[in-house]
Amino acid sequence: MQTIALMGLRGSGKSTVGPAVAAGLGMPFRDLDPLVLAWNRLDTVREVVDAQGWPAFRALELGALDRVLKESACVLALGGGTPTHTPSRELLEIYQSSASLRIIYLRAQPDTLASRLTPSDDRPSLTGMDAVQEVADVFQERDPLYAKLADSIVECDGLSIDDQVEAVLSVAKP
Repeated sequence: MQTIALMGLRGSGKSTVGPAVAAGLGMPFRDLDPLVLAWNRLDTVREVVDAQGWPAFRALELGALDRVLKESACVLALGGGTPTHTPSRELLEIYQSSASLRIIYLRAQPDTLASRLTPSDDRPSLTGMDAVQEVADVFQERDPLYAKLADSIVECDGLSIDDQVEAVLSVAKP
């Protein structure tokens, strides 16, 4: 079986849709951000970023990603920035090229993403703005990268959670 990686921006539904997709495929669900925190005995992403910067968090994330990809197949919610980190993206591409990983991009437009987000103290800003305010800028920057890396793209705008799950299942099944 292949690991199914769900990729997308904050608010795209990775952590919400992922467990239902995993249940539909009879696979375990793993969420990379909480794994990074748990395996490194941290409380929040902000804790690492404020103390050591994004490169330190990305290094911890790479270690967790490598560990998950070496384990048995699962449905994996990637962190929104995981594919932006060159070593993490290269690791994803290695597993993808070996046919042991399928990457599905949960693509939602900035208006949809902004409507799903609330300001949070746990998630540090990516641009210096509030997470809701920065959505359009981050979308513009990451959308081409995500689209290029994805095996499939699920357009999430206007879809209920159940419809999103069905759309992912339809492209995730071999």
